[in-house]
Amino acid sequence: MTKEMQNLALAPVGNLESYIRAANAWPMLSADEERHWLKGCITRAIWKQLKR
Repeated sequence: MTKEMQNLALAPVGNLESYIRAANAWPMLSADEERHWLKGCITRAIWKQLKR
């Protein structure tokens, strides 16, 4: 998370419309990035279970 995004996350918003506008300004993951992220989460979860 960039410093700008952290500031947005901490900034109070006056209403739902302002919140939605701020949330839509954040970058989203592409389908490939999301798949890669999920595979990493699954891999870490498996390793965590194996270490027990």
